[in-house]
Amino acid sequence: MSQQVEQLRLITNSLPVQISYVDAQQRYLFNNEKYEKCFGIPTSKMLGKHVK
Repeated sequence: MSQQVEQLRLITNSLPVQISYVDAQQRYLFNNEKYEKCFGIPTSKMLGKHVK
Protein backbone atom coordinates (compact mmCIF):
# COMPACT_ATOMS: atom_id res chain seq x y z
CA MET A 1 0.00 0.00 0.00
CA SER A 2 1.37 3.41 -0.90
CA GLN A 3 2.17 6.03 1.69
CA GLN A 4 -0.59 8.26 0.33
CA VAL A 5 -3.20 5.52 0.75
CA GLU A 6 -1.96 4.83 4.28
CA GLN A 7 -2.28 8.53 5.14
CA LEU A 8 -5.75 8.68 3.62
CA ARG A 9 -6.78 5.61 5.63
CA LEU A 10 -5.50 7.16 8.89
CA ILE A 11 -7.45 10.36 8.25
CA THR A 12 -10.68 8.76 7.05
CA ASN A 13 -10.73 6.10 9.78
CA SER A 14 -10.80 8.86 12.40
CA LEU A 15 -14.05 10.27 10.96
CA PRO A 16 -17.48 9.06 12.11
CA VAL A 17 -18.74 8.54 8.53
CA GLN A 18 -18.59 5.92 5.81
CA ILE A 19 -16.21 6.85 3.01
CA SER A 20 -15.72 5.07 -0.29
CA TYR A 21 -13.85 6.17 -3.39
CA VAL A 22 -14.70 4.76 -6.81
CA ASP A 23 -13.25 5.35 -10.28
CA ALA A 24 -15.09 6.55 -13.40
CA GLN A 25 -16.23 2.97 -14.11
CA GLN A 26 -17.69 2.76 -10.56
CA ARG A 27 -15.11 0.27 -9.28
CA TYR A 28 -14.03 0.49 -5.65
CA LEU A 29 -10.60 2.02 -5.09
CA PHE A 30 -10.81 2.78 -1.36
CA ASN A 31 -13.11 2.25 1.64
CA ASN A 32 -12.59 3.35 5.22
CA GLU A 33 -13.21 1.17 8.30
CA LYS A 34 -16.74 2.51 8.88
CA TYR A 35 -17.69 1.53 5.31
CA GLU A 36 -16.26 -1.97 5.83
CA LYS A 37 -18.15 -2.43 9.11
CA CYS A 38 -21.45 -1.20 7.63
CA PHE A 39 -21.35 -3.70 4.77
CA GLY A 40 -19.43 -6.43 6.58
CA ILE A 41 -16.98 -6.86 3.71
CA PRO A 42 -13.25 -6.06 4.01
CA THR A 43 -11.83 -3.57 1.53
CA SER A 44 -9.48 -6.23 0.19
CA LYS A 45 -12.53 -8.15 -1.12
CA MET A 46 -14.13 -5.01 -2.65
CA LEU A 47 -11.19 -3.35 -4.40
CA GLY A 48 -11.61 -3.34 -8.16
CA LYS A 49 -15.18 -4.65 -8.00
CA HIS A 50 -18.11 -2.74 -9.47
CA VAL A 51 -20.43 -0.93 -7.08
CA LYS A 52 -23.40 -2.97 -8.26
